[in-house]
Amino acid sequence: MEQLLDGKEIVKSYGEGREKQLVLDHVSLEMERGGFVSVMGPSGSGKSTLLYTLSGMDSDYSGTVVFDGSTMSGLKEETLADLRRTKMGFVFQQPAFLKNLNLLDNIILPVMRENRKNGKAITVKARALMKKVGIEGLEERDIAQVSGGQLQRAGICRALMSEPEIIFGDEPTGALNSGSAQEIMELLKEINEEGTAVLVVTHDAKVAAKTKRVLFMQDGKIVSELVFGKEEGDDLDIRAEKVMRRMRQIGI
Repeated sequence: MEQLLDGKEIVKSYGEGREKQLVLDHVSLEMERGGFVSVMGPSGSGKSTLLYTLSGMDSDYSGTVVFDGSTMSGLKEETLADLRRTKMGFVFQQPAFLKNLNLLDNIILPVMRENRKNGKAITVKARALMKKVGIEGLEERDIAQVSGGQLQRAGICRALMSEPEIIFGDEPTGALNSGSAQEIMELLKEINEEGTAVLVVTHDAKVAAKTKRVLFMQDGKIVSELVFGKEEGDDLDIRAEKVMRRMRQIGI
C-alpha cells in the first residue's frame, strides 16, 4: 500500500549540558495509508514525544518526517497548522473541551472557526458523526453531564470533522474503565476499516491488541515490532497475550 507517514533517524532531546536528556534516539518509522499502529513502552520511553514529532506538533528535532508527500521539517508553522487541521485528527487522554459549550458546539468549534459560512452543513455533519459513534441525543449536554466514554466519543467526532488521513491518539483510553476502553478501540477499529489511518500510544496490552501492528519502545528507541497474522484472528485475549509475551521477552 501507499506510504502515508515516514520518519527517519529522528533525534529529540530536552535540556542542555549535563541536564541534556535524549528522548528519541535515531527512531525510524513508516506507516502506510489505512494503517493501524500502536506504540507501547514504559513511562519515559518516548512514546508521546514520538507522536508529537510525527504529527508536527513538535518541530524541534533532527531527522526527517514526511507526511503525505510533504517534508514537515521544512514547513512553516502556519503551513504545519493547516496540515494538522485538514489532514490529521487528534484524540487525547483528556479531551480539551470548553466548559461553557455543550457537546455539539465543542465538536464543531474548530471547524466553524475556519468556515462560518457553512455552519448549517457543519452542524448536520457533526450530528451524523454523533449518531455514528453512539452519542446521539447528547448534543445539548454540558461536558460535565456525560460519562468519560461519551466524552471520548465526542473527541473522536471532533477529530473526524475534517475527514483526516490519520488520527493520532495519545493514551485515548487511559482515563477510561476497561469496558469503555474497548468500546473506544472498537470504534477506532471501525474508523480504520473505513480507510483512516490510526496511530495510538498506549500502555494497555488489550488496547494494542486491537491494532494491526505494535511497536515497542524503550529508552527512546523502537526495540521490537509485532504484526498480527491470520493465526490470531480476532480473539482479543490471544492477541493481548502475544503482546504481553513480547513485552516480557524484551524486558518492558
